[in-house]
Amino acid sequence: MSNQWTSSDLREIITLQESTTVTTSGEDAVTWDTVSGAGSIRASVREEKEYERIRAGRNEGKESVVIVTRKGLPVTPKNRFLWRDNKYQVVGFAESVDVRRLWIRFTGVRTDAA
Repeated sequence: MSNQWTSSDLREIITLQESTTVTTSGEDAVTWDTVSGAGSIRASVREEKEYERIRAGRNEGKESVVIVTRKGLPVTPKNRFLWRDNKYQVVGFAESVDVRRLWIRFTGVRTDAA
């Protein structure tokens, strides 16, 4: 993937979600809702190679992906995103990846949490 992105590079669809803790009958339950305006986001998705995960000091054996999309998406480590029927927890904050600050990149690690 080059440092110059175009709209044609955004071939995948992701959905950004945020968690809410709800207390029912004295017990806390976490629910996930789609972030307003972030239901169908066009993105470039690249799976990280295993050696990249080890070099970056991440847990070995976890599937991780790198997302590039247009700037303006409110991505924080409190979010997760859905891609191809899988859930990915956002790892770190989104960073701008071009001089004009039109594109952001962030990483997600696959999770089986509900």
